[in-house]
Amino acid sequence: MSISSTVRLCGVVVALLAGVALGQFKPTTYRPEARAVFGQCKAQADGTLGRSYQCPGLNASIAFLELPATEPEEKILDVMRGGIAASVQGELETNPTSLTLAGSERTALAMTIRAPKGGKAQAVGHVTVAKADGGFWSYLCLADASRRPTIKDCQRVLEFFAAHGVPEPIDLRARKPLEKPLLGTRELVVPEGCSFTAPRIELGRIQCASSFFTWSLLPPEVDLTKWRSENTAMLAKQLQQQVASQGAVLKESQVDCRVMGQPERCFQLSAPVGKARFRALHGVTRVDRQGFQLVCVQSDTSEALPPVCNDLLELVSAVAPDAGTPDASAK
Repeated sequence: MSISSTVRLCGVVVALLAGVALGQFKPTTYRPEARAVFGQCKAQADGTLGRSYQCPGLNASIAFLELPATEPEEKILDVMRGGIAASVQGELETNPTSLTLAGSERTALAMTIRAPKGGKAQAVGHVTVAKADGGFWSYLCLADASRRPTIKDCQRVLEFFAAHGVPEPIDLRARKPLEKPLLGTRELVVPEGCSFTAPRIELGRIQCASSFFTWSLLPPEVDLTKWRSENTAMLAKQLQQQVASQGAVLKESQVDCRVMGQPERCFQLSAPVGKARFRALHGVTRVDRQGFQLVCVQSDTSEALPPVCNDLLELVSAVAPDAGTPDASAK
């Protein structure tokens, strides 16, 4: 997996996990074969990637992830684990396992969410992925740990997802790519010779020859400090495998930065690669209630961040001092 595709994978999963904040519960029309399983559930959009279902004693989601077929299922699940850990209230425990769904054995993660500091189990469930034309389906279900019948109901939900897909008459694969690279309402500049991909409103990427910039929307109520830490660890784990193939070791540090003009602390990942230097700067911030995650990546000899990042990520040492600026901290 290339560095670019690694960051893309993280971005797609972030968009999936952030999507629930963009949807609202509405009256639901289920397909006839789904009514026995989902008849008491409320549905909402997980952004444009998937659908989420709030049922008595459980929550479930199905999403279509537009990823290359060469992505290992274990790696997708590992990235999802990191994103889920950053999203949930409490502590996430996971164990690799397998599930037999729709007659096929599938790689999965068993999940337990506990109260902080190893407290009582609050929810249990599974997440799994299934390869399909043009990407992967992801199926997730978490049940109230104190209600044994709902744990069995989770198995029914996952079985339905695997056998029948979306329980509503909705095609999650249908999409209309954005014509312009937008971060929220701001249109970004695509440098000459570069290209942009923005398949969904929740995420996008501008790719140049030796650098690229990705962005993702985050849930409004997410703990940004926890999210930044979890996702940097996830990104570092994946990127280390890339630079190690060239005999380099990834160095991780925290630096003062500005993210979309806001003073923050960013994670910087760097390593010498040949005569150049690889560097990834990862930052998160919140504007009003909306959270944002930005990643700027370059492989060159420049100390400055590349133009592709649109000055949305800045190292404090590279910008003029601002009197009265508060200490950088994630909100």
